[in-house]
Amino acid sequence: MNHISFFCTGFLVLTCFFSVSCDSPPPRPSRVVTGDRPTVGIIANRTTPYWTAVEFGVNHSADKNDLHLIWQDMTQQDGFDQQQSAIYDLIARRVHGIIIASQNELLLREAINQAKDRGIRVMLMDSQPLSNAEHQVNALASVATDQYHAGQIAADEMARLLNEKGRVAVIRYSPFELKTDNREKGFLAQIPSYPDIEVVGHDLYAGTDIRRAKDKMTNFLQLYSWNKRSNLDGIFISDESTACEMLHLIEQAKYDNKIIFVAFGTDRQLVTGMLTYGVDALFMEQPVKMGLQAVDTMAELIRNQTVAPFIDSGVHCVTIDNLSSPYSQALLKPPSDHSLDILLHDFPENPNRSDAKEDAESKVQK
Repeated sequence: MNHISFFCTGFLVLTCFFSVSCDSPPPRPSRVVTGDRPTVGIIANRTTPYWTAVEFGVNHSADKNDLHLIWQDMTQQDGFDQQQSAIYDLIARRVHGIIIASQNELLLREAINQAKDRGIRVMLMDSQPLSNAEHQVNALASVATDQYHAGQIAADEMARLLNEKGRVAVIRYSPFELKTDNREKGFLAQIPSYPDIEVVGHDLYAGTDIRRAKDKMTNFLQLYSWNKRSNLDGIFISDESTACEMLHLIEQAKYDNKIIFVAFGTDRQLVTGMLTYGVDALFMEQPVKMGLQAVDTMAELIRNQTVAPFIDSGVHCVTIDNLSSPYSQALLKPPSDHSLDILLHDFPENPNRSDAKEDAESKVQK
């Protein structure tokens, strides 16, 4: 074979190789799980600080329950094809359990059912079951924040801060975002319990485009303001980015009267706003606790124990009064070995936590 023929043949082989590599899906791993410890696959997107915190709780529970973890990292939040492939991969590896974090588990119904048919325990994390029974995915359990209930708690806090009287604006995010939509629905369902509170603006969606959201909220604030005074007594916002923008607009307006501001988020700008009394209450999910509870629940499923179909990992309300508490500070900072112990054992609802004891002592003194 001459040099030209050899070169052409080599080039053709390389071309075919790269063509197959780029166009064909990656082969499923043939390695089957072995060993004495049960293996659990977790399908999630670990690219955000929120999920870094979830991972802390997950790893702690896995060590405690002697479970081996296989993480299937998703590069896209709504990459359902990628999530479905990950489920089939874990089925092929014969794992004992699968925990799925998905924004729409309905699209994964077939893959989930196949896993269950093979005796694999499947549960959801950070995904609340749908209320419509016909559309529910038959996962064995779900651990997530009950966003609707969180919205109700936010309404109660707003009413408390307003002394149950005033005009409140509800700036919504997007009807296609389940988390925020459920928070808003919970808030709007609970606030009528306070007859002296009037709700306005509940049909205004700021949207995901921050520039358009700014224009919408600017126009809204102008509609309810007159001569450097706002006709609003309170504002509720269910998502972090919109809340940050609204806080900036209120600070720019420099109203003569105080507007009670209640929002969801952990952004530094919102925390700073609390220190300057621009923000009155921040509601925060508890990702470390969620990760802990999810893997604890999976361990119980693998041991054939009965578990609740839905476990609420809860929210934590931060105000200026408890901003400096160990638990609030641990939620606001990236998890560390020191804060992990606080987040795992110092839950706000735990009567033995340190700040609960301080609260009780202060009430006795009063």
